[in-house]
Amino acid sequence: MRNRLLNFLVILLIGLFISQASFAQRRKVMNLPKYDKEAYHFGFILALNQMYYTSKPLINTRSTPGFAIGILGNLRLGEYFDFRFIPTLSFGGREVAQLSNPDFYYDIPSTFIDFPFNIKYRSKRLNNIAAYLLAGPKYSMDIASTKKKNLGGFTTHRSDLGFEVGVGFDFYTNYFKFGTEVKMGYGIFNILKSGSDNIGTDQLRNKIFQLSFTFE
Repeated sequence: MRNRLLNFLVILLIGLFISQASFAQRRKVMNLPKYDKEAYHFGFILALNQMYYTSKPLINTRSTPGFAIGILGNLRLGEYFDFRFIPTLSFGGREVAQLSNPDFYYDIPSTFIDFPFNIKYRSKRLNNIAAYLLAGPKYSMDIASTKKKNLGGFTTHRSDLGFEVGVGFDFYTNYFKFGTEVKMGYGIFNILKSGSDNIGTDQLRNKIFQLSFTFE
């Protein structure tokens, strides 16, 4: 199910870009022509996400849909490079199968305060469209982690450090820049606390897929 959703979102994003690019080839008026020359600007994001666990040895887990909101700060580094800081509040959850009964899943809610630091590489504008890539580290704090105590026979660390990569497109309107992007985040550290041996694994890491809409 989650693979179908991911494929659908990627196809939707590509289709949107192709349709907008075809329209942009006929359009001659450039919106916000000096926008990318500004030293800095601000905005906000709205996002949908799906949170996952990666484990070793592998255990059965499932994701549940979530959402995120955040404030965006963008600093111009060069003609095609920007530095972005996006403090975000992310809501979501995961389900972990019970070790003694694999057909029963525990619901593990999460509320993350995320602090991602991204380097964004933007392509040259095609009239009012530009593609971009981004990557960078992210610090996360799960403020709902205390609710997991003994819920699934394990507890996790509240803080985590990760790395995320993404791709997206910027659309320049008459009044603001609208962006769509897909991004994957991978936790670096094992968040499973010692003594949590009832889960069936000794390594647990965060992973998150996010579809974001940016307004700058």
